[in-house]
Amino acid sequence: MKIICWNCQGIGGDLTVDDLLEQNRLHSPEVVAVLETKNHSRRYRYLKRRLDMACMHVIEQRGIAGAQQLSVLFDRIAGFTEPCFLMGDLNDVLSDSEKEGGNVRTVASIRTFRNFVAQAQLLDLGFEGYPYTWRNRREEGFIQERIDCALASKKWVKGYQQVIVKHVILEGSDHAILLLSTEVDQPRRKRRFMYDPRWNQEAQCNEVVRSCWGNRLGGVPGNILVDNLKRVHHGLDEDEDNVWCTNEQRMHNIDVRYFNALFATDQPANVEEIMPFVPCKVGQMENNLLIAQVSDVEIESVVHQMYPTKSLGPDGFNAGFFQHHWETVGGVVLEQVGRINGISVNPSAEPISHVFFTDDSVLFCRATEVEELGICHQEGFGKYLGIQADFGASKKKVFEDAQNRLDDIINGDQKTKKGIHWMAWNRVAKKKSLGGGLGFKEIIAFNVAMLAKVGWRIICKLDSLLTKVLKEKYFPSSTFLDATVGRGTLWGWKGILQGRNVLKAGLRWRVGDCRSVKVLSDPWLPTPRTFKPLSRHVDMPTMVSEFVAQGGKWRMELVKRCFNSDEA
Repeated sequence: MKIICWNCQGIGGDLTVDDLLEQNRLHSPEVVAVLETKNHSRRYRYLKRRLDMACMHVIEQRGIAGAQQLSVLFDRIAGFTEPCFLMGDLNDVLSDSEKEGGNVRTVASIRTFRNFVAQAQLLDLGFEGYPYTWRNRREEGFIQERIDCALASKKWVKGYQQVIVKHVILEGSDHAILLLSTEVDQPRRKRRFMYDPRWNQEAQCNEVVRSCWGNRLGGVPGNILVDNLKRVHHGLDEDEDNVWCTNEQRMHNIDVRYFNALFATDQPANVEEIMPFVPCKVGQMENNLLIAQVSDVEIESVVHQMYPTKSLGPDGFNAGFFQHHWETVGGVVLEQVGRINGISVNPSAEPISHVFFTDDSVLFCRATEVEELGICHQEGFGKYLGIQADFGASKKKVFEDAQNRLDDIINGDQKTKKGIHWMAWNRVAKKKSLGGGLGFKEIIAFNVAMLAKVGWRIICKLDSLLTKVLKEKYFPSSTFLDATVGRGTLWGWKGILQGRNVLKAGLRWRVGDCRSVKVLSDPWLPTPRTFKPLSRHVDMPTMVSEFVAQGGKWRMELVKRCFNSDEA
């Protein structure tokens, strides 16, 4: 089943009708839903014939407000026991991440729509393609949002587990078309092999033929010829390049061949001549020390370097005990220390040892190892700076005690009426240099600025331990700027992403070789507000590097064809 849904905002124009007919021709949907047509029913009958549809259902304009529409929808869904599916322009977003430009959407401003989706127990079916479905098409104050979406109940999703929703962007339309498909792409039958004479111009073709063609003499001549042709057919079919592939098995083979070639050595020559010009940062001796296994002598030396009365464990034994009785206890200690492993943020990440920090260390072990090492389990980590050191799922529980203490300080003792003598905020926050102010800062803005500074460090310091650990945990296959929140993420990471929003508002690409800059999604143009192109063209490349010719000059013909005159 395929469904096309489009808020066309008026079906009267010929261009709108042509776009709709073209999408109908390309996808052959069973259902076409056109919203906000602003036209008479006779126009609909004309469209029905052009779309070659058997049935038509028209809903006249009723003038119901958005909140009332949600209420009516919820009442219908609440009493509906069958699978439920909604698709179209719902005129709101589920989160601020579904909007770009304009004022930030607060949680309160989208609470009505979020409550409707939650109470109706609907699931967002997601999408493929451009992340936004509506744009205001203004050069100044440019805004785009994902207000067109598809929602469904659990029963509906269970019945259509292969559903895909695609955003189809149309030139000249504020809204994108939603294309829903529940059909699984069937593997196409392999086309008949036919030798292409154009392959004769490729040297690789001659090599394949020579390597596959056997010169065996004797036997049945017809069989020898057929066997040779089969081998050449297979060789040419495997080495066929620049052909669009849709078969899953062939795509798998292409990927395997590509990565095998990528990680295979080309057997480079004259390496010894090049190596003297590569600066050596770590000498061979230092490298051997870094990669060597920790020896028993090193462990004993570390134990005896500790202050005797420090490092008291929960069992009451300090470093002095192990130093004095090393001949007795040393053998068991060496055995158990060798079994201690670090902790990894995910299975593919490198482990970080518990002894990375001098103090404030936490030891993570498997349960069986904990028992063998004799480590006692202790609930919680206590308090640090008056706040619980272990953050759980509830922020309220963590900061409740600190908030109560702060309220006592601010409000004072209600019996004695002693407390803070209040002053107007505009005077408190006034700069000291202007006279009379105390120089207080907006704590929320200051906190976000510090989080943005952490984000900037992640972008610039790719080799730092913080960057490596966060990347392995939260964005192993993408960049920091493209990372998402995900499920079960810690508060610290969510806070860093809040600071990233500040960075995104001010970050600009300084175009160099252009290989990493995306044309439509990255800010790289010297235009106000978004610093992104507003132009859309069918020939628009994906990367900015495709606009640059050899020698570092712009390909002006392509630039003028893809961009409007102001941006070009």
